Amino acid sequence: MVTKAGSGDLTCADAGEVGPNALGKRYTCGVCDATVLCTKPGTGVVCCDGAPMEILAATALPSSD
Repeated sequence: MVTKAGSGDLTCADAGEVGPNALGKRYTCGVCDATVLCTKPGTGVVCCDGAPMEILAATALPSSD
């Protein structure tokens, strides 16, 4: 995992209902705005400040038309 900014406490927990982390996806913390890039897939889920992090939505690019 590669982290950017934020001062949260990063941990890894059992996937449970959330599902495992996904390669190449960025995760964000709703509490401290930390961002994590998943560089290796796994069976756990990334948590920050005690809560599972959410997948960051892709940014829409403008049309080239």
